[in-house]
Amino acid sequence: MFAGVRKPVDADSLRQEFGDKVEPVLFDVTDAAAVRAGAEAVRARLGGRTLKGLVNNAGMAIGGPLAHQPVEQIRHVFEVNVLGAVIVSQAFIRCWAPTPP
Repeated sequence: MFAGVRKPVDADSLRQEFGDKVEPVLFDVTDAAAVRAGAEAVRARLGGRTLKGLVNNAGMAIGGPLAHQPVEQIRHVFEVNVLGAVIVSQAFIRCWAPTPP
């Protein structure tokens, strides 16, 4: 099983808790290049096997009235919660198909 994490400390925590059962993959969902690199690493690690599923669980929230939220903060939430899911999905969908000849 693979698990995307944003920080090395989170990768270490997963390794301590689950050992060899989970392989952390380091990337920020808003960084398309890092996500693609992570997806390629997973694809290589799969060695021709098929990825069985993908869970997009990165997300964040801000509290308070919308009228008082800075647009940059709202934009960041949108980038993580919406575009991040799209970036990760597009990158990892390629892991579901065997490597073309």
